[in-house]
Amino acid sequence: MKLENEILRRVLSRLPETLSAVGIVILLAVGVRGYLFASPCRVETDCRGLDISVEQMKAWEEQEKGGYNGILDMAGWRTEKQQNVTAVSTGRSKVSGIVAVYGSASLVYPAKILSGDYSLPYAEGFGGSGAVDDGMAGNGVVGSGTAGNGTAGGGAADGSVVGDSKEAGAAAVLRKDAWGTGASGGTPALSWRMPACILTAELSDALFGSTDTAGELVRIDGELLAVAGVVDEEGVFLLRRADSGQIEYAAFRMSHRYQAEAKARQRVGASY
Repeated sequence: MKLENEILRRVLSRLPETLSAVGIVILLAVGVRGYLFASPCRVETDCRGLDISVEQMKAWEEQEKGGYNGILDMAGWRTEKQQNVTAVSTGRSKVSGIVAVYGSASLVYPAKILSGDYSLPYAEGFGGSGAVDDGMAGNGVVGSGTAGNGTAGGGAADGSVVGDSKEAGAAAVLRKDAWGTGASGGTPALSWRMPACILTAELSDALFGSTDTAGELVRIDGELLAVAGVVDEEGVFLLRRADSGQIEYAAFRMSHRYQAEAKARQRVGASY
């Protein structure tokens, strides 16, 4: 009896340590399971040489609706030849790398947003009550109303001269400090849509002297693009939409980490 009591005493004395160890093991198991099965992640794959197109990715999106295979979102991109990018408002130019993106740009460059956002839709600009010529405004005049707190026409809302061109007239309205509701104070009478782009911080600073440039306009090979956002990413790059053509890389946002890379490779490999 004395021996049994001694054993029981020792067991009870070590019970707190035992329970603590068991608790730690359980917490670790829960943590590992959560990390593997309940923690979304990004997986990037090299698609060069696989002949994968934007059209192929559109088909993937249809197949993956609802995240059936753990794929919540996807993006594809390719690097195009460098081009000269010109800022409409400052006239500055910079040779930049061009990245054509299909899907979510945040999957391509998962970096901090410094201004604007990651969307690459078509940016909307608004005029007053006057006419808009082919989506732009002629002679620097955007309608006949006011935009924001200043007149969008011969001068921008910040008082600077807009100039005598369609591009400058459009810039007066697209600039975020010139957005407004027109002369009547209601909804703008007219609007247009143009392609958007995203700049890296280095390119934005080179063109505008600032990274707070969402709403500005840039020109590439005669095409106008509205700056949707600026990202804190190294290098001189401009991201634009890719509505067709081949892709070189793909990135997937997976619902969990367990076998995420294998599933992404399987998805990419399904095309050949």
